[in-house]
Amino acid sequence: MSDTQSDLDNDIILNYVRNFLIDEHGEYILPSNKLANLKEFIESDIFLEKVNSRIDRTVGELFFMVLNYSIENALSVQDSVARAPVKLGIKQFNGKFGCSWCEHPGVWAFGSMRYPILEQIPRPREHQSMLMHMLQVEPGETILGILYPSPFINLLKLNIVYGFVPDYMHCVLEGVAKQLTDHYSSSMTEIEIKVLDEILKYVKYPCQVSRLTRPVSVRNDWSAREWENFILFSSVPVFSTILSNKLLNHWMLLVEICFSDGNIFRNQNDDL
Repeated sequence: MSDTQSDLDNDIILNYVRNFLIDEHGEYILPSNKLANLKEFIESDIFLEKVNSRIDRTVGELFFMVLNYSIENALSVQDSVARAPVKLGIKQFNGKFGCSWCEHPGVWAFGSMRYPILEQIPRPREHQSMLMHMLQVEPGETILGILYPSPFINLLKLNIVYGFVPDYMHCVLEGVAKQLTDHYSSSMTEIEIKVLDEILKYVKYPCQVSRLTRPVSVRNDWSAREWENFILFSSVPVFSTILSNKLLNHWMLLVEICFSDGNIFRNQNDDL
């Protein structure tokens, strides 16, 4: 299929979906150009599942062609706080077995739940086993951190584990990047921190950067955007003055993956 024909088909199906309305009986109707209930329709994933066959049939009748379209929920995005209760009905990250993607039990240490690197890699969570545990769990009990069935199990095409993407803001910018920066800075004196602040002042940012990163000494007040700009544009020249080559190369893997659309492989980390 040519790109032009593909674009035309996409326009047809989008216009069709936008004109969907739901009447008082919950039936799909094709009235007019009005967009009433569009927001509810688009946001209701259950409707997206139910409307598949109607689209195939009605588009064929209206435009005298057969289009095999299917609207499916491929993934869902929530931030780290909302993901646990919204996505899976599991404990949050500060609870035991609070990871959404693996069965790391977590360890209570220094007043909070932590997830240290284990000698044996934790088993990844799996779609089928999570569904089974959701059906088995009793009120007030947990199974590997699962508290209750997730409403998302009604979406038959959505993988309950990998249909949810990691939260870039909390996991990377205000997560790994902040933890490593705090760790690197923890043994530094106040004077050494001020030296980093001076180096940061002389970093030249691209003109597209709308919010410059404030001094390292006030990093606890940085916004997610400031953390991102620090990682991408100024962290390497700043950290090159205080880190060993091994630690700097390790940090640069994080910088690289934030820039890149590729993958960082385990052997790249093992070689450090």
